[in-house]
Amino acid sequence: MLVMKAVSFGYSRNSAAKNMALDEALKELSAKTANTYIRFYDFERDSVILAASDDPGSIRDRSRVEVTRRETGGKTIYVGENTLAYSISGPLDDNAAGTGPEALHRKYSSVALGAITEIIGEAAKVSLGGVYAINVGDMPIAGHAQSIGLGHSFLYHGVVAVGRWDSSRIRESMNFPESDYEKIGMLPALSDFTDESIEADKRRLMDSMLRRVDAKSPAEEERREAEELASRLCNEKYRNDEWIDGRGRKLKTGARFCLLYPD
Repeated sequence: MLVMKAVSFGYSRNSAAKNMALDEALKELSAKTANTYIRFYDFERDSVILAASDDPGSIRDRSRVEVTRRETGGKTIYVGENTLAYSISGPLDDNAAGTGPEALHRKYSSVALGAITEIIGEAAKVSLGGVYAINVGDMPIAGHAQSIGLGHSFLYHGVVAVGRWDSSRIRESMNFPESDYEKIGMLPALSDFTDESIEADKRRLMDSMLRRVDAKSPAEEERREAEELASRLCNEKYRNDEWIDGRGRKLKTGARFCLLYPD
């Protein structure tokens, strides 16, 4: 069952900016230490995470959400109390089977794939989907994005729908094509297959994922260095309007919801 050895930074709840900063910090740290890191996280408030090249014009009302931009590709994602996010960062040298996005997805999706399969059981088929998704039936329950750095390390992070997506709430903040909102409300969630609370399902998911990892706690020096770098990145980059608005970057308009990929 074990997929990899890793250092676990556990679970935390932060601002969207701090979460993206921590993900990048651990990617940078892995290039230095050659360790693989895993962490789980929630958001202090509903948030919109723009992909690296998304135009922010898809955001209808910024007063309702925190907004930041991530380093990874894909499409815009809306996160809230019904989602659980996680990230895996590591050195590229550990990936003998290949270092591209597809290779990373095949290897590291197995952590969440196995956990989701264990929770759902025989109630539905769980499988890898297109564009770095994990599907329940033929619809995505989790989406992922990757970044492969020049420092010989990677970041692989994803969001799992633990509870159902609230398409009405998303509509208030995001200007997606009208057909997307109905599709968002039809997407599966772990809660469709359990009788527990959202928080209990999140804990069950994290526990099951960690059983697939030979995990140890970070050294104090690792924890300190990650926190210091994340704090700097958070203030200088992920809370910076120039980064969030994508000034000076070639941006894509017509954003779609991350777990829907019609192209």
